[in-house]
Amino acid sequence: MKMIEEVYLIRHGKVNKQIQPPQLNSEGIKFSEELLQYFNDNKIDFIISGKEKRCKDTVLPLIKKMGIPTLDYDKNKSIIPTKLFHILSTHKIIVICFTKESKDYLEKMLDINNLEDLLGINFSIKSSSDKLYNRIWPLVKENDKWSSKPPINIDLD
Repeated sequence: MKMIEEVYLIRHGKVNKQIQPPQLNSEGIKFSEELLQYFNDNKIDFIISGKEKRCKDTVLPLIKKMGIPTLDYDKNKSIIPTKLFHILSTHKIIVICFTKESKDYLEKMLDINNLEDLLGINFSIKSSSDKLYNRIWPLVKENDKWSSKPPINIDLD
């Protein structure tokens, strides 16, 4: 059985909060399209996405163009589904789209003690959590320990 080697964390694209549920704004749509450019040559095995519309819309271009299998997660569930653990243990390179509110769920899903320390970001401080936008956060697992690589900034110009 293959073990996960890399995870790319992406926060959903920026949204228009005046619309409920929040929907990607023009910058968020551009970010989702730019993800195609970045992941074009990477061999993504699977996409895991929050069930929120903004997460699904962020990864939709990847799913459509590359035909990558996907599974939605519900950050409000206290138990990680067995199917999700199976995906994490049988795929090597996974993209996970998240909301900042899903930090605790991500920590349980990936068995990470403190995601904020690993990324160097405080999810609860707005100015800090805004740094999660338009970036790809690569994580690598070696010897059952996660480490982070420098974030990849996606240029939207």
